[in-house]
Amino acid sequence: MIIPETLNRADPFEARAAIASALNQLAPLITQPMITPIFDFLIVREALGDRHPEVRKTMLNAGIALIDLHGAEAVSNLMKMFEDFLGKSTKSKSSSDTDDYIKEAVVIVS
Repeated sequence: MIIPETLNRADPFEARAAIASALNQLAPLITQPMITPIFDFLIVREALGDRHPEVRKTMLNAGIALIDLHGAEAVSNLMKMFEDFLGKSTKSKSSSDTDDYIKEAVVIVS
């Protein structure tokens, strides 16, 4: 369903990029229990597959910072999440680009 008022609206990607940048800057302060939910946001909620390349890049940098700082503490949970995502089949054609972006990012952070 297309909402007519949204057709000519600019993409507010700057806000999403700012969230990713904040996540990157806060990486040293994030505690171990927060790592899995954050990667759920990045992978399952598709933040790593954002439609704007700057947001994808900044989200990936945040994920890399989190892995560098906290990956050893959460390796078993993260590896299961990574394997589950990489092992799933893409059923929807419309989300194939998003899935490709996320799979590429998961390979990079793992």
